[in-house]
Amino acid sequence: MRAMHSLGGSAVHVWTTVPEELGDPALLERYVALLTPDERVRHARFRLPATRRQHLVARALVRTVLSRYAAVEPGAWRFVANAHGRP
Repeated sequence: MRAMHSLGGSAVHVWTTVPEELGDPALLERYVALLTPDERVRHARFRLPATRRQHLVARALVRTVLSRYAAVEPGAWRFVANAHGRP
């Protein structure tokens, strides 16, 4: 995979999504496939469907956007949690 974007100088790129507008089950399954086994476990713990979807879409957004700037496949990113469980 080839990085498609770069940040130069004082450039800022803002990427957004609206999880509630993503209703394609096939797309959401592709997003689940991007997660590591540990991330899938955490994803499954969310009880409310809306919260589960927000978590999934946020993780997929981070992975796919990072892959626009670095030659790393979205599913290959690995994140380490701090003492508070945050990446």
